[in-house]
Amino acid sequence: MKNLFIVVYFFLCLILLSSSVYAAQSSFQISPPPIATPEFDAGKVDKKFSATYVGISGTGFDLYGAGVNSITRTANSDMTALDLSFGGFIMSGTMVFGTSKGDLLVMNVPFSVNFEFQPVKNENIALILFGGPMVNFGLSSLSYESQYYNPFTNRTTTDTTTSSTTTLLYGGQGGAQVGIKAGDFTISPFAMFQSQQGTSSTTTSSSSSGSGSSSSSIPAFTSTSYGMDILYRPWNMTLSSMLQEAAKSGSGSNSNEGFKTTIISLSWNY
Repeated sequence: MKNLFIVVYFFLCLILLSSSVYAAQSSFQISPPPIATPEFDAGKVDKKFSATYVGISGTGFDLYGAGVNSITRTANSDMTALDLSFGGFIMSGTMVFGTSKGDLLVMNVPFSVNFEFQPVKNENIALILFGGPMVNFGLSSLSYESQYYNPFTNRTTTDTTTSSTTTLLYGGQGGAQVGIKAGDFTISPFAMFQSQQGTSSTTTSSSSSGSGSSSSSIPAFTSTSYGMDILYRPWNMTLSSMLQEAAKSGSGSNSNEGFKTTIISLSWNY
């Protein structure tokens, strides 16, 4: 009965803690929770594996998918540690172009290295400050059909267009996480900022106009994230939720508009 209660508890939390994340459109990214565990000890290696559901919606498009992420942390002392985070996400959906609707596929690979500093740790609470470089690599593919009327042939022609985009974002991140023990649970709210910029390259192929390519820079932008981890220590299982907001960047054709993302993540510590 106790195990059934725990499963139901996690299921309810998973529903209640699913959150909305706002980021820049051309600089889309998935940023998993930054810390392996809410505290560390000298010489200990902590690892966390996360499975995540992602749903994204915005003006004219919808994306759904999933991903995984792994964090490994090695503690040099009771106050300092180094962590490495690596993940992969894949999503598919649709995007509207005027009266046409296309099929969209997105793959995203985040990577980061953080230095961690633990100035406070006792039986009830721990505080970890972290920061370091990050890189985010993305691939996307869009295929859609459009129709246009040719007055010379008096016919409607269907044109198929396919485009592929490669995106590279780089920058730094930093923040803090507090671990508060409550019975068998550890509740760990965290705050994080990320400052990034990058480049993108697009190749387009059309059945009517041939192919071409272009490249552009992604303007620098800063995003702020607020989230919470809930760790059930007997199972070493963590439920994570995060709210992120990125300021609009650029102007004109390079403007990055926001969209809404729902993230639900379960993690296992080992």
